Amino acid sequence: MLRDAVEALRRNEATPEHPSPWIVLGLIAAAELWDDEAVSAITANGARHARERGDLQTLRAALHGLAMLEIWHGRFTAADAHLAEFHELSAVIGGARRFARPSRVTLLAWRGDHVRAHDAVTGLTMGPGEPGTIGGYPIQLARTALTVLELGRGRYREALTSARQVFDDDLPLFSNPALPDLVEAAARGGEPAVARAALERLAERATAVGTPWALGLLARSQALLAGEPEQHHLQAIACLERTRIVTDLARAHLLYGEWLRRERRRTEAHHHLHTAHTMFTTMGAGAFAERARSELAAIGHRTPRRTAETADRLTPRETRIAQLAARGATNREIAGQLYISAGTVEYHLRKVFQKLSITSRRQLPPEPPSG
Repeated sequence: MLRDAVEALRRNEATPEHPSPWIVLGLIAAAELWDDEAVSAITANGARHARERGDLQTLRAALHGLAMLEIWHGRFTAADAHLAEFHELSAVIGGARRFARPSRVTLLAWRGDHVRAHDAVTGLTMGPGEPGTIGGYPIQLARTALTVLELGRGRYREALTSARQVFDDDLPLFSNPALPDLVEAAARGGEPAVARAALERLAERATAVGTPWALGLLARSQALLAGEPEQHHLQAIACLERTRIVTDLARAHLLYGEWLRRERRRTEAHHHLHTAHTMFTTMGAGAFAERARSELAAIGHRTPRRTAETADRLTPRETRIAQLAARGATNREIAGQLYISAGTVEYHLRKVFQKLSITSRRQLPPEPPSG
């Protein structure tokens, strides 16, 4: 039934009078199926039709879905731009503050920004509760973000605590993504029984779903508990290479490389650890990149820490405007898409030109650097 519902939304067959809730439910269902292609289609259709109709509620829902999709794809700059527009729309139309307030915490966790991520998590967990829910949306989001953050830092016991809470509540949207994280945290944190329980639930759901993403995560998790894990590692990489989920593919290379290093297969370990380090560094996943760098150092390969200069980095709003301008959109067209004035667009473009040391729109890169 979930597949049928998601497919109807993906093909844009359903055109309800108030589409925003349907897009949200469709995105949750698609995520439960580990179907990123469906998430992409539903959000793209929703955003396009919302802009055409001026439906800001639906556009806000689609923007949040697009941001999560870009995080999975390892395109953090694009995710930041979508979240910036999401926040601005929330400020304009009001409502749903519990969804707007925590939306950037996942991105901060993936970037390994532990100070700002923990500050964001504190803001979520110390805020007013939401009666009638198990932990509430902000609480669950905080737990999943903390899990990713601490896994990147190699702090497995801390990751285990937050992932176990998500596992116990077992809510749609949050539980499935937490399963492979809990397996890793528990296997590395000295709790094999917890890891096996999480793996059992993951195996049941991933096998039923059968998408390459789901099967790749299952194989990656099986490798952590298998006596002979190599085939599982190879299967995980093969499955995830069939998707666009760069974040999980990079983690599969990292885990395989870590195992190869422990097996003293240095040449093969270097290949997978270097691949993981390059992928994490390119996407901006700082903590995971450092974890891969430390593993490379353990086999005698020096990789300098990334020290990105941020003076020329664009804000999320500047990034989004620069992207649209690079694609040929006029100031008026950009203003219409982002619900701001043409003068505001011109102001931001002047700042973009100054930061990037360019003088015309033709010099704009397709993926401007963001900070």
